[in-house]
Amino acid sequence: MQQLLDELLIKKDKKQDKLPETIEIFYDIALRKNQIESREVATESDFSYPLTEEEKTDVVKQGFDVFEKRSGQFKMMDTVYQALQSQRHALIEAGTGVGKSLGYLLPMAYFTKIHKHPIVVSTHTIQLQEQILKKEIPLLASILPFRIRTVLLKGRNHYLSLEKFYQTLMDENDNYDTTLTKMQILVWLTETETGDKDELNLSSGGLIYWNKIKNETTVNSQNQQWQERDFYIKAKRAAHDADIIITNHSLLLSDIKGDGSILPKFEYVVIDEGHHLEKVAGQFFGDSLDYLSTRLLVGQFGVFEQKQLLYELEKLLSQTTVKKLNFHTSEMNQLVIDINYEMDEFFKMIALFAKTKLSNKKGFNRVKVRYAHSDGGKEGNGLKHCAERFSFLLKDLHAKISERLDLINNDSESLSKEQQYKLDEIYLFLKELSELRDIIMNCFIKESKDVKWIEMDTRSPQNVTTFIAQPASVAASLKKFFFQKKKAVILTSATLTVNNSFDYMMKEIGMDSDSPIQMTIPSPFEYNKQVQLFIPEDLPEVNTVTLDDYVIAITEHIITIAEATKGRMLILFTAYDMLKKTYELIKESGFLDEFVLIAQGITSGSRTRLTRNFQRYDKAILLGTSSFWEGVDIPGEDLSCLVIVRLPFSPPDEPLTEAKCQLIEQGGGNPFSEYSLPEAILRFKQGFGRLIRTENDRGVMFVFDKRIITTKYGKAFLQSIPSVPIKKGTIDELVLRIQPWLK
Repeated sequence: MQQLLDELLIKKDKKQDKLPETIEIFYDIALRKNQIESREVATESDFSYPLTEEEKTDVVKQGFDVFEKRSGQFKMMDTVYQALQSQRHALIEAGTGVGKSLGYLLPMAYFTKIHKHPIVVSTHTIQLQEQILKKEIPLLASILPFRIRTVLLKGRNHYLSLEKFYQTLMDENDNYDTTLTKMQILVWLTETETGDKDELNLSSGGLIYWNKIKNETTVNSQNQQWQERDFYIKAKRAAHDADIIITNHSLLLSDIKGDGSILPKFEYVVIDEGHHLEKVAGQFFGDSLDYLSTRLLVGQFGVFEQKQLLYELEKLLSQTTVKKLNFHTSEMNQLVIDINYEMDEFFKMIALFAKTKLSNKKGFNRVKVRYAHSDGGKEGNGLKHCAERFSFLLKDLHAKISERLDLINNDSESLSKEQQYKLDEIYLFLKELSELRDIIMNCFIKESKDVKWIEMDTRSPQNVTTFIAQPASVAASLKKFFFQKKKAVILTSATLTVNNSFDYMMKEIGMDSDSPIQMTIPSPFEYNKQVQLFIPEDLPEVNTVTLDDYVIAITEHIITIAEATKGRMLILFTAYDMLKKTYELIKESGFLDEFVLIAQGITSGSRTRLTRNFQRYDKAILLGTSSFWEGVDIPGEDLSCLVIVRLPFSPPDEPLTEAKCQLIEQGGGNPFSEYSLPEAILRFKQGFGRLIRTENDRGVMFVFDKRIITTKYGKAFLQSIPSVPIKKGTIDELVLRIQPWLK
């Protein structure tokens, strides 16, 4: 290989080929020239907003290959514009097929053009961000009679630091993953306009290397040349000049917490996928701690012989004029060894504590166990003592590193650029070390009102263990720091209402119920002609039999339905353990050997990859839980049958659910009707939305959970979805209806 590369280089030198006009060489790295900082859209014609009916028709004709009058989309445009103009918050539930992205982008564009106020669009998923930027914005370009600058801004760590990457190219003794990732990035730099990590498909080893080259605040500021080509600085600069800034919920919340230090000043925001805001806010205002991330962080420092950051620190120190140290290298080595030992003991103790609480969860592999500061006993006290020892050792290491850095900084003028780069790495490690200690203090040593719990896999308790702390309610924080400070916040999603009311959503996110505009725009699809809902009456009540017995019963039904639909089935579970047992029983039965079985957590790959594989095969069955209830888009005949195994109630002993219910009880409310039921209805609506994605789709939906027809609250689930024909009967009776319907 080396010989081949040498020959190619010799040939290249002989040819003296000119570089393409799109490429420039900077510090021996080939870069794409003139990265686009924002996307401008423009056309020639002119009209004002609000649009007349004739102008709306022109918009639709320009925007869609096949003309179809979307009255729901027009209603959404008018509602968004009204909210912006009147400076009022708004909630807009827009059903599948309304075209909500253009429904808010067009009035936003007119508003920002007239009033010169930037508007932020926040999404939950990267997929929607990409769709808006690559599909909806160009569509807007064919409609607007003026220029609008649009930019996508992500968190700083999403962007490559060119300077750090350049420095690491000088490193020797790279492992295979690092070398391969460096080559991958060198090619990517000739193409990328953004420097965004999401454009790369990095391996797990590549992600470890990315932590060394990601964009971070540096102690030693970059020189002017690096700053001019810094991807994050360019993205921030473009955001300050933009009319529409596309970002995500996490960055939006970071900006709120940082008092506007990340995004340009803004007072108007559209939150797409708005039903996720409360959950993301809970994660954001809380803390989490997992073994693998902690081990990776501590491993960056290493002992002296491993030639990691400790080795680099001691090398820098040896080149200063310092003659005497209070804490020598051998003692630093021992401190690092002690920290690694205490870290392992700490996470073992977390797992041991969780196991003592699992007597009522036999047969489950993935578990959640609530933790409280007041938990005593041998394991509870042992965990607190472990946390204290680990915390003190981290504090000692922080102090010893800081002492060395102070000594080095006294002599910093003599440092080379490479040495300054290493110094930056150590400072960043010190910052992350301090954050780790703060999390341990907040979770285990200081008392707080946060809900705390442990998530673990009992088959590998130490490696797959996460400790989480979150507020039980984020409503007060969002109200104070967000809704009361912004002039107009517009939430939109296909699932915001329960029983045609926004009350539950407004209560969860802290939005006052008396002032916002509330609008429900139904889907234009004819569900009563496109869907039939089947409820088998020959299944046991889910709560009256054991998990194993229920799995046996539903497996028989799944096999029968699969044979009738020829696969093309998405089966949604509420718990991974039930999914796994069902998958194994189907495989053992041998009845569906001609079908491709794809199961989340069993078949390797991301949600996107599993969905793509499902679409590749004619006779495929996809089993999913959690994230598969929403965001999965499988239009056409690829998906003809949706099965909901049980109504998506959160388990009552799930820590966050338990804490929220306790809060409601303390306030004299009814936890079931005020939280558990509304939350389950919203998830049910999301699951239902997987089946029909276009106006030509046709399919059947099975609900195995008989509570939907045997309980009073079951009606609330049926009333939450569009009106569809409902058929009840034995599985044999229902299956006879499938083939004629799908044909």
